[in-house]
Amino acid sequence: MEATWGNLKGASSDRRWQKLLRDFVMYESAGPAAGNLSTTKRPKAISDWIQSKKKAVIPSLPASYPDQWAAWWDALQPKWRAGADGPLSKIIGEDAEWSSLHKGGKSGFYTIVVSLGWLVHTFPIAARVWELVEDVAWVLSKLRLLPTTSGAASSSSRKKDAIPEPTFIGSSRKR
Repeated sequence: MEATWGNLKGASSDRRWQKLLRDFVMYESAGPAAGNLSTTKRPKAISDWIQSKKKAVIPSLPASYPDQWAAWWDALQPKWRAGADGPLSKIIGEDAEWSSLHKGGKSGFYTIVVSLGWLVHTFPIAARVWELVEDVAWVLSKLRLLPTTSGAASSSSRKKDAIPEPTFIGSSRKR
């Protein structure tokens, strides 16, 4: 996992990306229930990566990957965020729910962050990429406010699917 984390940290030094990574670590540290994200519209590159078991390898991405990733991101959103061919809503109503995204562990938000990292690494100057980074960061900031449904992060099922402890997240990995 350290190699994958190195890929994520190294994807970009842009402050927006680095903040998203810090927020992701805080989200996972809170112990959200592990869960699987929907595979509807998920890019083939992500499915291939999952099956390859080579988690530290950044796959070769097609030129269409930014659009594929954006379509998957849109498909993952709660219904209340859907816009009519416009930006996703950021107006949160009283009955707003996040169950389609509030999923921790390796099959949850981790997959979003890793696959977005490939996008940032491979297409660093595409404006659409940074719009996606900002939207993912916004969603993550809202998910961090939700109560965890898994109880304590130390449950045995949580440990099995856990993201590694953020002991090596600082600017230096020396101990």
